[in-house]
Amino acid sequence: MGTPPPPAGPHIAGDEFTPLLAQRLAQLSASGINARTLLHAAASEGVLPDDHAAAAMWWRIARQLTPAVAAALDTDQPLATPWTTTLADTIGAARAMELQSSRWWPALIAAVDHGVRQGWTPPTCSPPPPSAEVR
Repeated sequence: MGTPPPPAGPHIAGDEFTPLLAQRLAQLSASGINARTLLHAAASEGVLPDDHAAAAMWWRIARQLTPAVAAALDTDQPLATPWTTTLADTIGAARAMELQSSRWWPALIAAVDHGVRQGWTPPTCSPPPPSAEVR
């Protein structure tokens, strides 16, 4: 089960941001992102301020997320980045729609965005569509 994160401080329970922090951590976890590791790393950074401790914890966590993933947590809109507009061309429309409605979509966005920052192009980050001929 792993080691628990260091205590965040007594003030996090009374912070009005705590329910939103819990919701965002649950969303990350449900999306396949290891929220426990992010929480542990954020708590390990040191003492949180007495006021707004939960908000400070989220600030530490959000720095570790891609901007698209962090922004999508506050909306009901599907998560999108510049390369998602050409996803259907790369893997087929049906497969693109299936991926975008999957609970794993935010994790895929994070992985491909990481690859793009490393110099990859989105088509090289995904396999060919199932109907594509392999030569």
